Amino acid sequence: MNDRKPTIWDNYPGIKSALSTLQEVHKPFGEAKDKIESICNLLSAAAHSYQEWIDSTFGSVQQFHEKILEVGKKVLWFTEIIQTIEKLGDAQLVYWEHLSPELIERIPIVSNTDAVLRDIFERDEYRAIYKIADTCAYHPVLGDNKQTLEQAIIAMRNGHFNLASVGIIAAIDGALSSATNDTSIKIFARSQKLLEKLSTEDAFSETELALTILFITFDKTMKSFSANIPFDQNEPVTINRNWIMHGRSSRKRTMLDCAKLIHFLYGIMLLSDLPNSI
Repeated sequence: MNDRKPTIWDNYPGIKSALSTLQEVHKPFGEAKDKIESICNLLSAAAHSYQEWIDSTFGSVQQFHEKILEVGKKVLWFTEIIQTIEKLGDAQLVYWEHLSPELIERIPIVSNTDAVLRDIFERDEYRAIYKIADTCAYHPVLGDNKQTLEQAIIAMRNGHFNLASVGIIAAIDGALSSATNDTSIKIFARSQKLLEKLSTEDAFSETELALTILFITFDKTMKSFSANIPFDQNEPVTINRNWIMHGRSSRKRTMLDCAKLIHFLYGIMLLSDLPNSI
């Protein structure tokens, strides 16, 4: 005896058959969805591994950044420039040069740091950026990514900024992978000397100040650049390596974005060359 209770669909066998067929048709899509979720989980795990790898080599920069803010808040000459340095880092501009009066005057009071940076770079027609980029192409830390960077520079010169940014980030990944524990040891040693001198409230030499600016702006840039922002959230407004290299970014890249990436790449090279680079 069949105890199955009749359903409304028994009265509409055509619709029932169509629904059954539709379920079969959508089955591969459900399986594909599961596979995509699995891939996304793998990408997320890879992003965490990438961050751990970065922290193992450049973690001493972050430690220096935290300590110098604590020590430096009592030192007048340092507090007058720290806001400029911090905002450069927030804007993802790794910096290592003397802070010009224009930067110190304009950066702390503006809400849009990029507007100031764009104005400064465009006045120079980005000549300094192209010069740094050409220098980066011959640095040994690039390894097999030399040709990739050279092609990215060509794309950048021709206004193909989305393409150029992918190539520069690939070069950045290569440069970071070439950094060794020796880099971390050198950064730690130099940062400790800077902290010791700042604690005595003595003014830094130009070289020491340049190194301090490099450490702080590099740390802040690295954090936002490599941040693991889930792909189901809004795309970050800053340059994010994971979103770009995994093809999830929909932002239109600019020459300023490329300039920041070139500065970042050169910053890695300066750190890898310590203690002789500055």
